[in-house]
Amino acid sequence: MMRTKLNIRWSTAIAVSVGALLITLAPPALAGGSTAPVPVGAAASAGHISKVVASATWGVSNGKPFVKITKGTIVGHYKPSALKVDHANVPAASGNCTEDISNVTRSGGFYWSTSQICSGHFGAQDMKTQMWRSSYSGPRGYSSWAYYPASGLYSRSHISQNWTIACNNGRGYYDYYPVMQGYASSLGSGPVIRSGNQLNHQDCGPTAP
Repeated sequence: MMRTKLNIRWSTAIAVSVGALLITLAPPALAGGSTAPVPVGAAASAGHISKVVASATWGVSNGKPFVKITKGTIVGHYKPSALKVDHANVPAASGNCTEDISNVTRSGGFYWSTSQICSGHFGAQDMKTQMWRSSYSGPRGYSSWAYYPASGLYSRSHISQNWTIACNNGRGYYDYYPVMQGYASSLGSGPVIRSGNQLNHQDCGPTAP
């Protein structure tokens, strides 16, 4: 997927359209990586899944790669052994990241948030997300993958982003849920995660408008 570089002065939240995906851009975390805490817990209803619905921590500890899923599920076959291990600098090379999906809502279009917090020897980071929908033969992408940042990597420890994509009203009923995957240059890629619940029976069609 082609990444689009956005040159933005961060002051207040704005919305930028990139293809079918409307990205809501919020100011980055405060100096030192501080930001408002992410609420913990999940609740589902016909049109709203609130708070953190999927969370995984992954990385390298004392030379050993690991992944721990605390909410939701891992999509596909993820192998922590594929993570980068700097055997010459253990344990100084230990590092980890926690990736989260939260605040999944349908109000006209679909809305959700992703975030990633990294610590230790992680380098720089980014994350990607996509809305998926159900099908008889397994899940399908409703939209293209979208990246934050749109190009390059962030060296700060905490990144977060709000996302929205339009509903293709009247084009057929499916179940929908977002997925995400984090990346850190000194560690590699984390797992693709999704929530254990979803927005069921929404008349938004097989692909985004």
